Amino acid sequence: MEARKAPRPTAQKVGDIAGSILRRFRPQHGKQIDALRSAWAACVPPALSAHTRVVSFSNGKLLVDVDSPAALAQIDGFMKPQILDCLKKNCPDVNFSSLQLRHSVSSGRAN
Repeated sequence: MEARKAPRPTAQKVGDIAGSILRRFRPQHGKQIDALRSAWAACVPPALSAHTRVVSFSNGKLLVDVDSPAALAQIDGFMKPQILDCLKKNCPDVNFSSLQLRHSVSSGRAN
């Protein structure tokens, strides 16, 4: 009698594996970025917020695009410490460590 061979594992696409892993972590990340976007809107005056777009949050760093050099200078030069304090107060459950601002011509207001 011939011995049966064990079935070979089914090959999976790398994208399927990566998607499976990312789905496990995305809900938490989504909640954090949503909380930070809401807090950003509450912490930044509307006249400046209109020139910004919260882009991403990774490893404790919030990245915000700013479409106006004047708004970027005002936020970075004068308001950053107050905004940081406000974000930390409004998002106590988010492990927030820094705020990075970058000039982007097409920022628009797409929070």
